[in-house]
Amino acid sequence: MAQQAIASPLIEFFGAVTIVLLVGYARKQIKLGTMTPGEFMSFVIALLMLYEPVKRLAGIHNIFQQALGASQRVFEYLGSRTADKGKTQRQKLTRFEKSILFDSASFHYPSAPDGFSLDKIRLK
Repeated sequence: MAQQAIASPLIEFFGAVTIVLLVGYARKQIKLGTMTPGEFMSFVIALLMLYEPVKRLAGIHNIFQQALGASQRVFEYLGSRTADKGKTQRQKLTRFEKSILFDSASFHYPSAPDGFSLDKIRLK
């Protein structure tokens, strides 16, 4: 969790430091005549266009880390036998002989248009 909270400010900080360093470097190169102001602006614009995808990559990394942590917890749970503890007396089911009856059963699809539902149905 702390890793996720630090990622975004860290990217912002390094972005600001990079821009400051580039401006200082460009100033020196422009004074020496090896770089024109137009070339520098082109470079800075290209760098700023790369900034947003790098931020998105950090977000994807955070999502991946969350998924990794959650999957580890799921596999730990599945690997343990804690789900079976406490159920020492299990009922043995008898052989199926007759039929199953659903009497006055109701069902409702909450996401269906017009609230489609089945009321008081009898299934045997």
